[in-house]
Amino acid sequence: MIKDITFARPQHFLGRNGYFNANGISISNDAHNNTVDLEPLTSRNEIGQAILEIPVEDVPSVIEALRKAARLPADDSVTITRAQWDRIKTLIDHAIQFGEQQPGVADTHRFTLVNLLEREAEVKGFVPA
Repeated sequence: MIKDITFARPQHFLGRNGYFNANGISISNDAHNNTVDLEPLTSRNEIGQAILEIPVEDVPSVIEALRKAARLPADDSVTITRAQWDRIKTLIDHAIQFGEQQPGVADTHRFTLVNLLEREAEVKGFVPA
């Protein structure tokens, strides 16, 4: 089990033996089958007798379909890896060093690239992984 999500209000699920109360959903991954598995949590917070296996490669499409079905706005945030974040910081450091090597460059101009990148990260919701 990776995560159990408790619903804001009780719902239902249809299993082999009928219609049951559901308090949430349990999310796990099956590395052997390369799937993400969704299972209902019963009113006793036990895993119900139903499972939905989603191929890992189709998870982004399912997430997008859920967003559309719930009429949620598109998520503009981006998660980047630690290596990508370190590369961005290296580029910023090089830009600062280049600015410091230029005679007559005012301090306000020296950090323009840094400020733009930081502001872009905030606006786009970039989060180091």
